[in-house]
Amino acid sequence: MYLGNDDIDNLDPQLLISLQIPPPRAPSAIHSIRQNSGTSAPGDGNGENSSMKSAGAPRKRQKLNLTKCQQCRVARKKCFPENRKWPDKCERCLKHKPHPLACSKPEVNENKRGPNKKKITTSQLSSSTSQKLKYPDGSDTETVGTFERDRGEVYSESESDSYDFAKPTAIVKRPKGKRSLSETNVRNEKSTTFMYDNLKDGEFRILQLHPGRMDEDIVCSFETDFIDPHGRPSGAIMYATISYYWAAEAQEGPEDGMEITLVKQSPEGDSQSRRWPIKSNLWTALLNLRHPTKERYFWVDALCIDYTKRYRNDPEEKTKQTKLKRHIFMGAKNLCFWLGDYELIKQALNFIPVILERVGSISKLIDDKNYIGCWNAFIMLLKNPAFHRLWLLQEVAISQRSQKQRVSMHCGNTAKDYMDFVDAVGIFASCRDAVADLFRKAPKEWEVDPNILNDDLIRLTELFVDISTNAIRLPETDVSGEGSTDQLTPHWDTDQKLLTLEALVSKLTAFGCGDSRDRVFSMLGLAKDTTEEVTIDYKTSVVQIYENFVYHTIKHSKSLDIICRPWAAPPESTEQSYPSWISSKNTKYTTAVSFVGLPGQSSYHASKCQPAQIVDRVPGSRGSLIVTGAILDTVAKLGDYIYEGMIFKQWLDLGGYDIEQHNKIPSDFWRTLVANLGSDGLCAPVWYRRALGHCITYRSADGSIDTKSIMESEHADSLIRSFLSRVQSVIGGRKFLVTKNGLKGLVPRETQHNDTICVLYGCSVPVVLRAQEDMEKKTSYWEVVGECYVHGMMNGEFFDRGRSSLQFELR
Repeated sequence: MYLGNDDIDNLDPQLLISLQIPPPRAPSAIHSIRQNSGTSAPGDGNGENSSMKSAGAPRKRQKLNLTKCQQCRVARKKCFPENRKWPDKCERCLKHKPHPLACSKPEVNENKRGPNKKKITTSQLSSSTSQKLKYPDGSDTETVGTFERDRGEVYSESESDSYDFAKPTAIVKRPKGKRSLSETNVRNEKSTTFMYDNLKDGEFRILQLHPGRMDEDIVCSFETDFIDPHGRPSGAIMYATISYYWAAEAQEGPEDGMEITLVKQSPEGDSQSRRWPIKSNLWTALLNLRHPTKERYFWVDALCIDYTKRYRNDPEEKTKQTKLKRHIFMGAKNLCFWLGDYELIKQALNFIPVILERVGSISKLIDDKNYIGCWNAFIMLLKNPAFHRLWLLQEVAISQRSQKQRVSMHCGNTAKDYMDFVDAVGIFASCRDAVADLFRKAPKEWEVDPNILNDDLIRLTELFVDISTNAIRLPETDVSGEGSTDQLTPHWDTDQKLLTLEALVSKLTAFGCGDSRDRVFSMLGLAKDTTEEVTIDYKTSVVQIYENFVYHTIKHSKSLDIICRPWAAPPESTEQSYPSWISSKNTKYTTAVSFVGLPGQSSYHASKCQPAQIVDRVPGSRGSLIVTGAILDTVAKLGDYIYEGMIFKQWLDLGGYDIEQHNKIPSDFWRTLVANLGSDGLCAPVWYRRALGHCITYRSADGSIDTKSIMESEHADSLIRSFLSRVQSVIGGRKFLVTKNGLKGLVPRETQHNDTICVLYGCSVPVVLRAQEDMEKKTSYWEVVGECYVHGMMNGEFFDRGRSSLQFELR
């Protein structure tokens, strides 16, 4: 892989190490600091302190002239050894638990003696003061997540091999346990007003990560940048971004026992600091991404946004900064995608180049039993929870704007390019069956399970890769002026977005987020149809955001399928409830596929492709929606809902199957069991009838058919398994239906006798509605029970009969 000088500047430093491009050697810290300050270290005898000693101050006032670091001065403790030379730390800072303190350069207290002051405890004041250190390396440029190097310097192979990041230290937990959320709030109430200045419109903070070794405290400070009227960062500070999995974030606040030091420089030039709690995953990321000798600049949401205001019920800053998030990531030079610090994930990252290099002989690589452990590690990488978060998906997708803007994947001190990972995932998907065969043949000591390749988490990661690389098409412009395509950069913020907000939310229902509103907010930066109807505002309730999303979707798509498709996060409490036309993933109790399918992919056209008509909200009443349609039929008989793949004898009886006439299986019955579709999405093949007849011969003593047992038995070959797999995907969690007019179908578990089956304009399948009475307003309305399948009425047959239209108020 060839990298030019500009590419090297923009590439993440750990990625440089993986490519064997050596960074500069660290200059001597003592020499650098003395050269910067122009004075000798305390105790040298020829600096400031020696001149003070020669002044001959009275002995009783000698206490004021003691040389101490800021930590010991604030704590009113002795600072030993007295003759130490900076940057050596004092004994108290080194022995501090659970982490060493960020000691500062010892200074002499020249304040005049005044009246005694009230004793201040260490918990009331800052834990350290960190000076901004500049290391003269001959470079006059800012460093943003890159190692600057002299263009003319040539590194030998031995120099490259001699340099390496130190291995991360083990995370030390607090011996006294975690602080509660209330304790964190009390501590941070004054700290946040000290550390976080108010931001003007368009401004955002950038974290300055101070240099340090792996065994030193993490010290950070803030810089401020702004977004210009064109949506671009000013460029005054070159920075990278960090995406990471917050883990268990909701219950204990933004921290879980780890701390860093935040330093603030006052306008007068004084430095003050606070100890700041953060998540252990972020703490490990900062520890590994820190440069040993230079400042690095990052945007990381947990620190650059004042989340403490969220706990005071003031989410205004969170709202404003989240709106800027897309522009911040678009303006970054690199995105560091943090995967944690696990040896198995490091092994997987190091296996990616092997997969890519052996693409021409991938079969031999898979057949080689020496790589069983590597393939197993790669599968563990695919199951990493970072690939299953909504915000992280958006951040990766919008951070790949050009050849000069990269996404690098990090695990500990190992890093690889994200696009290499994308290629490796594509190769793995094509060879999944071969890898499964390798696992089946593996020796028992490997303890690998071939069924792990069918894990849903792997499917989610493949979807993550697909959306992150294909949701946006980047327009490229030749900037060389000579028709060359070697250097390509996109027009700013003119990306062609390919998916609607409805499609993104519907496809990613299995992905996680910390706030239920983020199920919609996180996709706004990728959707092509965003409007003012749905905007980021954390003061707005979850229910209102969801209502606005559904209304926006129906208005722009002219389809009502969204009211049938489970997409919403479960209610956060028992007091919170959604309108019945907002379908939650947790309220339909079904393991089966949705009949409406994904947007634009429905196999049915019950409303004969007629668009949704006059969809509106009831004036002055939230949670209500007026739609147009017609009544199809009424529920007369119901079979028990299916669980664990059991087809009850009751279903056979309702379907009209006669045991004495084994070969005569009613067509509307067996077609209903598969929703009249095959596994390929086309019309159900006629041999399904014979497959069902074969399964009936293996029914249990009570006359039921246990599809799960049949699939696992020796009696079922691939053809029978294919049929039963389709049956299970359709009937799970549903009831068998017979209407008053004798139509057969499948309905949701919550369906009751006398419920009404309707066909709504703009909805691709029939819907079960339930009439209700509003006793206060003395009006009637309808509740949405859910989508259903009615055999013979799925492709507009109902409207061929000339039915009259009605309006339904849905609540």
